Order: sequence, then structure tokens, then C-alpha cells
Amino acid sequence: MTRERNGNRSRGWLKGSVGPALASSPAVEAQAGRRATVRASGNGISKNTQGTTSLGAACLAVALTIAILAIPMAGLPAMAQASRSDTPQSDDSGNTNSEFKKRREERQRQEEVLLEAMLTKSPLIAPEAEAGLGQAIARYQQIAGAGGWQIIPRTRTLRVGDVDETVPLLRRRLQLTDGVAPGSDSDWNFDETLQAGLVRFQRRHGIPGGGALDGRTLAALNISAEQRLQQLRVNQLRIRDLLDRGMPERYVIVNVPAFELQAVTAGQVEISSRVIAGRPERQTPATAAKIVNINFFPFWRVPESVAFKDLVPRAQKDPEFLIREGIRVLADWNGQELDPRAIDWNQPEYLNIKFKQDPGPQNALGLVRIDMPNPDNVYMHDTPMKPLFGRSSRGFSAGCVRVHKIFELVTWIAATNGDWDRARVDSALLGGQPLDIKLNKPIDVFFTYLTAWVDTNGAPQFRADLYARDSSGDSSGPADREPNEAAPAQSLAP
Repeated sequence: MTRERNGNRSRGWLKGSVGPALASSPAVEAQAGRRATVRASGNGISKNTQGTTSLGAACLAVALTIAILAIPMAGLPAMAQASRSDTPQSDDSGNTNSEFKKRREERQRQEEVLLEAMLTKSPLIAPEAEAGLGQAIARYQQIAGAGGWQIIPRTRTLRVGDVDETVPLLRRRLQLTDGVAPGSDSDWNFDETLQAGLVRFQRRHGIPGGGALDGRTLAALNISAEQRLQQLRVNQLRIRDLLDRGMPERYVIVNVPAFELQAVTAGQVEISSRVIAGRPERQTPATAAKIVNINFFPFWRVPESVAFKDLVPRAQKDPEFLIREGIRVLADWNGQELDPRAIDWNQPEYLNIKFKQDPGPQNALGLVRIDMPNPDNVYMHDTPMKPLFGRSSRGFSAGCVRVHKIFELVTWIAATNGDWDRARVDSALLGGQPLDIKLNKPIDVFFTYLTAWVDTNGAPQFRADLYARDSSGDSSGPADREPNEAAPAQSLAP
């Protein structure tokens, strides 16, 4: 069932543009944002859902805060260049703006390819997955029983061609798990064979490195064999529990520690996508629910906690920002709309003011929300902050899940109604109007927590215990971030 939402007219996007947040998305998405902007400012956009509370409200809060602080949060060179386009830039080799930009774009393209390649292509929950973990457990029992591996002392970042006393330790470590041939303890040379083994290790641990021994890789290497064995056992039980429950024919599963999603039909993974999940302080819960609706161009009622902590302090400095972000100010939820520039934000009267964010490309939910009622009030949605999907460690939300391939997923979900395909989804986006799709048959969705599984080749995959749920002593979670990564989003709140 498809239903257009009609209700109270809103002022809509007084000042807004698609902006850099959608630069990496399909052209149809950018066009959808422009049409939403025009329609909202000319004809008004209607409300589609009631106010969000609890964890769902919090995840919107962080998404909105990130959107407000997009440039400093993302820390992306392209954005930094845009703000300083009048200043000639160069890298350490003296290359000019154009050369530096080309090298940066090529590096980002390669990283995108690598992040996609690291997505799991076989179903996470399947009898074969449980059996594969059983084989990995047997292997790690042998390693642990023989004494495991030695700790590699902290050293400088090592690359091919370097000579260092830790190389023999690294070689013996990778010999046990990643197929590196034995070598002499007197051989301190970091060669290409060792690099290849380190690349295999990095891929199995979700690290998109190029075979350099950096701090993040070292932290993963130094988790003991006993800890890895315990991790394998814990996750085998998690997979077994889901299998015992019985997996449906068609379902969506989000693996939070891996920051990835699968859409599965009849045991075949039809969509694999990167996701952004909750940060450690606002964890994405393990939950099971059913997808019942798809909301195009969702509307957001800003909860009081977000209003007082995020919006009001910013409005005190710059009332115009509310207009730029498409956030309307109301005397109460059913009251008249107020001009934010006419309000004294330093007076206590603002405590009674309510905020609504209009649908559109700057909305904290992006252009679409996937409705899956559950006690934790979490859900999946689009995001205006596409650059964050370029990170390998993506714990940035306050509990909700932002999906990279959101429109592929929406198409896959809506197809259950029989009359929706990608062309119709694109048409809905280009239409720029709030629209609800009620599914004729709800689709199961699972948010799970797997820090270990096996890939299609039977190789064990490990991810950092982001929320310390494994009780395996894996302390790599805080260390499992990219070198020079920007501070987490929550530290950038106003």
C-alpha cells in the first residue's frame, strides 16, 4: 500500500542546497534533494510521523549534530580544500592543488574499492557458518595449546624495505595464522612476502591497510590466541542461537561490529552494504523486528534534550542556522511558527519552544527511513553525511543504523509488494514528496553482534569488540581506529 502524506503545510526549505553531503550519491538522489527543496519552499511539506523518543531520538540527535558540524567532523581533505580554495595547496613533494587533488581522489577511490571488497559475501547466519567456526575453533585450540604467539613490542611503522628487530617476531606470528613461510631469526628485513602475509591478516581483521605494520594492526596482532579462541566460541553460540530460532526465507541482518548489512533471500546474499552503527556510549542494540513501512522524505520532531543541548546553544550564536538547516521554530507542537531571528535565545522563554526539521537532503534521516517497530526504537535510514562511509571503523551514531546502499535496500524491501522496482523508487525520490509504503508482507530484520565468523574460503574473520560484549579480554575496540582519524562525532557537539 502506498500513501502520500498530507497535513499541515510548512514553510520548508527557506535556504538550502544539496551540498557536499550528497556528492558521492547517485545523481537521482541529488536531483531528489533539489526537488524536495523547491517543493517544500513553494507548496509545503507535510508531517509523516510522530516525534521520536528514547534511543531513536538520540540517534537523530547525533546525526543532526554531525550534519551541523559536517566540515570539521568529517575531516575530509575535499571539504577542507573547498573552504580554502583561494590558497594554493601542496603536499610534501611540492605538488600543486591539481596534482594533490588527483592523488587524493585516486587514494579515496582505492579505499572505496577495498572497503567494498571486505564485505562478507556469504550469509553470516547459516549452518555452514557455524561449521566453519567449529573448524576455526579446532585450529586455534591447537595454536593456544602450543603456547600461542609472542607479543610484538611497539615499534615505528614498518613497511617493505625496512629493517627492524621485531621482524622475526612478526614473521613467526603470521606463520601461525596467515601462511607466511618460516624464516631466520637473523633476518630483520621486512620483505614483500611478509607484506603479503600482513595484508591477509589486515583483511581478516577489517583493516584496510596496505601491508604496513601500524599501531592499529599491531593492536590486533597482539590479542592472544586464547582470547581469539574465546571470541570464536562466543560467536559460534550467537550464530547457533539464531539458527535455532529459525531464519526466514527473506531477511535483513546488520552485523554491528563489522559495520555491515546483508539482505538475504533463500540463503543467497543479494545486497551487502556498509553501515554506520552506534558509538560505544550509545550502542546499537541486538534486536529482532519486522520492517513494516518505508518513509520517503521523513519529518523529524526534535526532542527537548537535543533542542536544549544542540540547537539552542547554536541559535544563540547564529539564529540563521536554523533556517539553513530547514529547522522550523514553533510556539508549541500545534502553535504558530516563529521567526528564529526575532527570538531572544538568551531568555528563559525559549524553554517552551519546539523544533521541527523539514524533510529534504539536510534532514538528519536523509531522504528515507525504514520503519521497524521495536522496544529500543531504533531503525535504519539514509544520511546526509555520506563521507563517513569511507571510514573502516564506523561507530558514529547514537544507536540507529545508517545504510550506505540505502536505495538498493529500499528497492529490495519494496519489491515484496510486487509493484516496486528501482525505477519507481527513483521516481519517488525525484517527486520530492513525503510518501509512505506499507509492506504487504513485513520483512524480518536482525541487529546482531558478531565479532568472529568465517568467510567463503573458510578463513576466520575477526572484528574489534566494539562494545566489550565478548568477555574475551579483547581490548582492541578503542585502538581499532584508522591512523590520524578525526575525533568521534560526540566530542564535536556544541
